[in-house]
Amino acid sequence: MKEYENWEKLVQKMEQKNKKSRLWLALAITLPILLIGLFLFQNQKEKIEVEQKTAEVNLKELIADSIAMRATLAAQLKQRTLLYMNVLKKKNSDSLQVFYADTLDFYYVNVKNAPKSDIKKAEDYWFKRASKELVSLDSVDVISSNNQYTAYLNIKHSKDSTKYPSTPMFMVIKFNKNGQITFVKSYNNEVRDQ
Repeated sequence: MKEYENWEKLVQKMEQKNKKSRLWLALAITLPILLIGLFLFQNQKEKIEVEQKTAEVNLKELIADSIAMRATLAAQLKQRTLLYMNVLKKKNSDSLQVFYADTLDFYYVNVKNAPKSDIKKAEDYWFKRASKELVSLDSVDVISSNNQYTAYLNIKHSKDSTKYPSTPMFMVIKFNKNGQITFVKSYNNEVRDQ
């Protein structure tokens, strides 16, 4: 019987040792798995944060480029407007055709949806009979709205700048996406109805 009790004690000790070793084995297996999982989770989280920051930086660069591009285009259109006004002052209808789109939505008072050829005829007619001369160009502002660029000009006209006072005028010129003029209108006394 004594042998049997020793045997039972021995089995119990072995079972306790096995429990401890199984516990240590479970810890040894589980802990690295948890650490790997935690590392992968943290790595994925950092990857998402980096992607978000990269997307944010790209968006900011795109916006900055767009703003710079618009400012450059506005400056180019301002120069184009000044050149147009210089050619207009010389009353050369052939040279003015370069500035116009194929069809103008509006040209001064009574010409609407007209092709360039009709505009040339109107200019030839008025340049021969014009009683007013462009005296000065005070300011040019080019403004962008919904990808539409519009130049606003303050100008002065006079029948004869030596005898008569000049008349202030306000002029609006609209451009298409190719930088060609599609709309020209002027107003007396800086009255704006557009």
